[in-house]
Amino acid sequence: MNIKKELENTLEEIKEELQQRTYNHEQYGILLIAKAKVLVALQKYEN
Repeated sequence: MNIKKELENTLEEIKEELQQRTYNHEQYGILLIAKAKVLVALQKYEN
């Protein structure tokens, strides 16, 4: 499995979820944290 590709796919899924905006503040915050963690993982993977 290509980890970088998997992270990029996960990031796209999170972006799509965030655009739906059918969440309360807590759920939205959790999604933002998940997005940040995926971005950090991608950054580490590339370096």
